[in-house]
Amino acid sequence: MKIHFDQEIQNLNKLMIAQTTAVENAVRNSILSLSEGNPDLAWFVIVGDDALDTNEVRIEEECLKILALYQPVAGDLRYIITLLKVNAELERIGDLAVNIAERVMDLLTHKENTIFLDFSEMIREVSSALKKSLDSLLSRDADLAGDVIDNDSVIDDLHRDNMQQIKRMLQRKPHAAESILDFMSISRNLERIADGCTNIGEDVIYLEQGKIIRHFWKKPEEKKE
Repeated sequence: MKIHFDQEIQNLNKLMIAQTTAVENAVRNSILSLSEGNPDLAWFVIVGDDALDTNEVRIEEECLKILALYQPVAGDLRYIITLLKVNAELERIGDLAVNIAERVMDLLTHKENTIFLDFSEMIREVSSALKKSLDSLLSRDADLAGDVIDNDSVIDDLHRDNMQQIKRMLQRKPHAAESILDFMSISRNLERIADGCTNIGEDVIYLEQGKIIRHFWKKPEEKKE
């Protein structure tokens, strides 16, 4: 029974690795489509979403099958529960990448070329958060997961700054409202990807420490007080 269980876990791990890679590629391509103004990359992200959805269902089915057949306990049970939660989070991040790609496609149809919101810093932070969160999952590194959670406020601040710039843009150039609203949507979707990374980090800490830290996480400097 243990041999069969280990084989099932190995197969599940392969599926998760493939899904994390696919989602990371979707986010990367959506960001590149924005920075390069590349409609082909945007379209590639959009049409690839069906595969992510299919993989998400398959992983969930595999997790449920293992729970039913082997009734794991303790660490093994936490592991399956974590994969179920992360699997759903990955699918949502894939959807957010599609949302960005769709907004890029819409932006490229507009004639207003004078308005540009600099997403470079936010893109760097979100890309780093995604890589760290997925690395923390694959390596089961709770400290790295904590770094992702700690850095989420930086991305929130960048999103708030973007919203302030967008408000000023709307006041100055209301005729370009469609383009400006696309920028707003892109910023919001990037911020939500970061939220998804934070959720994955929380799941990794649950996996390794058995603690549900959602709503109760404190930064290191806050813990010292």
